[in-house]
Amino acid sequence: MHSQFKFFIIWFVSLLCAIGFLVATEREIAKIILLLLLVILGAVMMVTTIRDVTLSNASKQWPTTHFDVVSSQIMRATGSSGGNYHAYLELGYQVEGQAYRLDCNNFNIPIHNSVEDAEDYIRKVAAGEFGKDVHYNPENPSLAFVKPGIKPQHVFAIIIALGLIGVPITIMFLQ
Repeated sequence: MHSQFKFFIIWFVSLLCAIGFLVATEREIAKIILLLLLVILGAVMMVTTIRDVTLSNASKQWPTTHFDVVSSQIMRATGSSGGNYHAYLELGYQVEGQAYRLDCNNFNIPIHNSVEDAEDYIRKVAAGEFGKDVHYNPENPSLAFVKPGIKPQHVFAIIIALGLIGVPITIMFLQ
């Protein structure tokens, strides 16, 4: 995850520099650089999403093991007015006596309208109402999925990536 964060920081700084250069000079090369940065972001987003979809689909065939909720935290969504609470969960599971942890703080966790709703969700997860197993990679048990298969965020990410690739390329060729 750290390399993805570093990539994003480098990409974002480059984008800001390209925008600044474009505004200051209004040169054609600045427009091209800006559009290429968007294409690069779209390509990286597409590759990482396809990799995640591939692994998530493959995990349907992986062995499963029981998990427990090791820790949980409820946080109010940044910038939200009213209720928007996220439940962050850390799941623990064992494979052949070795303990592993899985952070569940992504798009699979619903947004809650109140702290009480988020607490109720955590109780339901701990009680097994949504299942009690993770699908783990037998070659690398630290890689696991609670819900295997294609998820709505995969489709959304692919649509965004296609836009980030297609729109700038179209603009470049129409000039």
